[in-house]
Amino acid sequence: MLELDHHERITAKEALAHLYLEFYAISGDEAIAEPYDDTFGKGNRKLDEWKSIIYNEIMNSRSLTG
Repeated sequence: MLELDHHERITAKEALAHLYLEFYAISGDEAIAEPYDDTFGKGNRKLDEWKSIIYNEIMNSRSLTG
């Protein structure tokens, strides 16, 4: 379970089925998250671009919460 290489590491679903953690697993329908897409952060952006992206994300999240 404690594998640094993400290709070798087991999934959360597999970990919860493991004998050591099965006690903590909740039976029934559990939400399974989509794999993380890290392509957004791989672009070479300048500092001002990142500031603008972060500012816009904050403003968009504030408008959603009221």
